[in-house]
Amino acid sequence: MQNYPLAFDGGVTQLSSYVVNYLKYLVQEYSSAINKVLRIEHSWRSEDQPQEMDLSMWILQFMQALEQQVESRSKEHSNTALRHIFMMNNLYYICNRAKMSELGPLLGESWLSNLSQKVKHYGPGTK
Repeated sequence: MQNYPLAFDGGVTQLSSYVVNYLKYLVQEYSSAINKVLRIEHSWRSEDQPQEMDLSMWILQFMQALEQQVESRSKEHSNTALRHIFMMNNLYYICNRAKMSELGPLLGESWLSNLSQKVKHYGPGTK
């Protein structure tokens, strides 16, 4: 993965912005084509491999990887307060953009709620 510059002011990284916006675009424009590709890919697998992956599972994997990347990048901030601001801003961006787009229904209320709780954890008034 390309090493995108860290937002040293605790702001939203380019990576967060790019991934969420690209996924939104892909779902908006190409969801039926992606579903077909995923079905074909599954048909090529052997019987002992995991179940078919649909678009929502595929999107969820990308978002989970993005969340892990944000968490990993937050450790580059030596200041605890700035680390929390960075996490809060990036997770809020990811959650809000997903919730307000076609990604929300694919990701599900449970995942969005969990991410919202993480945003609150890093927000003001937390340790």
